[in-house]
Amino acid sequence: MDETDGVAVVKPRIFEWHKTVWDSLIHRQDRLPHAILFHGPTGSGKKEFAEAFAMHLLCEAPSSNGEACGVCNGCNWFLQGHHPDFRKILPPAEMATDEDADVSKRSGLWISIEAIRELESFVQLTSHRSGRKVVFLPMADRLNVAAANALLKTLEEPPNNVVFVLVCEQLSRLLPTIRSRCQKVALPPPDREDALAWLSVEKTLDASVLDLAGGMPLQAIKYRQMPEYDHLNGVLDWLVNPLMQGKDPVRMAAEWSKINLSILHDWLSKWLYDLIMGCSGNIPRYFSSRHQDIFDLTAKLSLSGLITLSSSVAEDKRILNHPLNTKLVLENWLLGYYALIAKSQRSVS
Repeated sequence: MDETDGVAVVKPRIFEWHKTVWDSLIHRQDRLPHAILFHGPTGSGKKEFAEAFAMHLLCEAPSSNGEACGVCNGCNWFLQGHHPDFRKILPPAEMATDEDADVSKRSGLWISIEAIRELESFVQLTSHRSGRKVVFLPMADRLNVAAANALLKTLEEPPNNVVFVLVCEQLSRLLPTIRSRCQKVALPPPDREDALAWLSVEKTLDASVLDLAGGMPLQAIKYRQMPEYDHLNGVLDWLVNPLMQGKDPVRMAAEWSKINLSILHDWLSKWLYDLIMGCSGNIPRYFSSRHQDIFDLTAKLSLSGLITLSSSVAEDKRILNHPLNTKLVLENWLLGYYALIAKSQRSVS
């Protein structure tokens, strides 16, 4: 951690489970391509790795292991966000403050063609520090179609001494032509034992939070810090027994309507996935603390009914960023789940 104008700034981290990939990149420092695409699942640490690599490219006195020194002029400017040879491109919504009410919820999610066109003069100018220039897109899968095509033109005729550092979660979200012009570097998550060991040092979290995060330690920390997490056990209690008196789906939708809809969608999707796994004779993945409840439920449930409901809920992911009535969407999910459980109870009786 460094102090810049009295404000603490933190160097981007390289996590233990990515050290092998880091060493491989640093050892071919003189043969780097003009564009590198880092990809990996949410919460695995890929954005931190990519930012650390971007900082390394601009550091004027890197350490023996290739990490940025954190104290040279290049590093200080980078950490302040003012390096003249660095550009970071994000969707408007990611840069907006609470006062930026003019950033629309929908259009602000995507990187526009204007943002890419503004790079043209930057990449053509001579470096201020007589070294590399770096363009960093930590959310490259948020390029809209026009922006992606504009970036492609630059990648097809790359300027000298400019390195593009892109990050995405799913390669399929990027144009195939962009992917083909980048060197792809996979950043895998740690295995479960390493993730738990890291979490035990970094944060006090139990294994159930890591499982909910799909084994991704950074996502586990994020989940645990969400205020909505305090509602998780109540939501799971209802999903285990939605037929309890006084807890009908309409009432529960009203109670939960203040919880972020995307978070509820995430929980319900993962719960249905675990039920499908249990119904198929497999071990549930996300809700390790509820294994017995899951197995008790799946003994009665229809696999085809679960798959149908899961597919319907998954389809609704595309509407989560649109203005909508949260309570009505929730009612639809919970009524579908309630009907599935009620049908299984009738078939047993």
